[in-house]
Amino acid sequence: MGKKASGNNYNSGNKGTIWINGIPILDCYKASIEKKIDYEEIPHPTKPGAKIRVEVGHTIEISFAFKKTLLTKVIDFESDDITMIMTDINNNNTVLSTTEASGITFDSTVIEAFEKNKVGEIEMSGQAEDMRKLI
Repeated sequence: MGKKASGNNYNSGNKGTIWINGIPILDCYKASIEKKIDYEEIPHPTKPGAKIRVEVGHTIEISFAFKKTLLTKVIDFESDDITMIMTDINNNNTVLSTTEASGITFDSTVIEAFEKNKVGEIEMSGQAEDMRKLI
C-alpha cells in the first residue's frame, strides 16, 4: 500500500527561483519553461481510414514575471546568449526540480514602463534553443 504524502511534501507550485545569466531574479513571482510539441496527422499504417499523430518538432517556450527593482537594471535581456535556470521549491524549502533553458530569445523587451501608484512589474516571454533537467 502506498504512503500518503504530508502537506509539506506536495508541490504547491507557489515557490521557486530563477536566474538569468547567473543573476537571481529575487522578485520573480511567476515563471515557466514549457515544451510545445508540433504534430502532423498521417494515415494509420495498418488501419485504413484511421489517422495517427506524429511529432514533427517542438519549441521551448519560457515566460516569467517579476517586480521591477534596481537589480533588474544590471541584467542584459538583449544579450545574444541568455540562459535561464528555474528551480521549483516545495513548502519545506526542498528543491523539487531545476531546469536550465539556454539560447533564449525574447519576443519583446521592456525598455521603460510604469503605472501610477503601483509597484513596477515586468513580464517576459520568448523561446529557448535547448533545455535540460539539472535535478
